[in-house]
Amino acid sequence: ATHGSGVGAVFLGNATIDATFTGFHYYQLGDIDLQMGEVVKLVDGKLYRSDTLKDPKVIGLYTGLTNWVDSLGNEVVKPKEIEVEYWDEVDERYKIKKKKLHGQPVGKQGKAVKASDFSYSVAISGDSQHENPDNPLQGAYITVSAGIIKNGDLLTSSATAGYLELQADDIIHSYTVAQAREDISQDTQQGYVYLLK
Repeated sequence: ATHGSGVGAVFLGNATIDATFTGFHYYQLGDIDLQMGEVVKLVDGKLYRSDTLKDPKVIGLYTGLTNWVDSLGNEVVKPKEIEVEYWDEVDERYKIKKKKLHGQPVGKQGKAVKASDFSYSVAISGDSQHENPDNPLQGAYITVSAGIIKNGDLLTSSATAGYLELQADDIIHSYTVAQAREDISQDTQQGYVYLLK
């Protein structure tokens, strides 16, 4: 499945609509511990963290569990936080803390969402910063191990698992993943790039 979303500029007479665009595809999970913004590749139809330099199998940035539906039309509900009351021995009083519910996300129909469901999204083109209130993409994992990155430089997958790095030339290859949209002088998990896949 494919889904596009975002913000850009359209001029209609005296009106302006601002928008950017990020395109998504949905896949099954291979690596179950992927983090939002990591560089992923598709192997046998499943998502895996890229750990190969100049990997042409890279398809984009992992953006997490979709906010929409799984392959069976089962709307996804993410685990929530609850407030738990507990006794604090030091302060000798009851306190409340937030606790995240663990376990698999479930759909509204009560079925567990599995790694085999096509409900895990990948940003494949457009901006690496996507303002979805439930699942915002904050940018890409980027390492400067191949050199400091300047706005406009091309990026490829790195041998550092899940990260992009500076590409050696300015030619778009099958392994080119993105173009930097800012200068980057240290490793980051929120690098602003434009995805070219």
